Amino acid sequence: MTSPSMADYDGQDPILHLRTLLVLRRCYVQSPHQYVDPEVSPLFADFRGFPPLLLQAGSSEMLRDEAVRAADKAHAAGVDVELEIWPEVPHAFQIAHFLPEAGLAVDHIARFVRQRTGWTTRS
Repeated sequence: MTSPSMADYDGQDPILHLRTLLVLRRCYVQSPHQYVDPEVSPLFADFRGFPPLLLQAGSSEMLRDEAVRAADKAHAAGVDVELEIWPEVPHAFQIAHFLPEAGLAVDHIARFVRQRTGWTTRS
């Protein structure tokens, strides 16, 4: 929770708010020493050997910088990673079926999976 986007976009994302995230973090882990534990935060994990990753984030969501940091770290570890920053959509926009971007993002997810697995769609 140290990335600039956490503060820059607090109050702009209808899903996430810094105050709420701070409370949830205290409920999730009791000790601040655990915040950097790789089992608590994937940003502190060793990405070597990870499977292909597709990360999607909104350009003005609080977790945008975390997605960028994770993608950079995965790339540096040799992971096949794609990062998509979607303009002006909230956190978890993919589940908001009324947003045109949601359907497009899900299509991107399906394409990514098909390309990495060789799976085909049924007709």
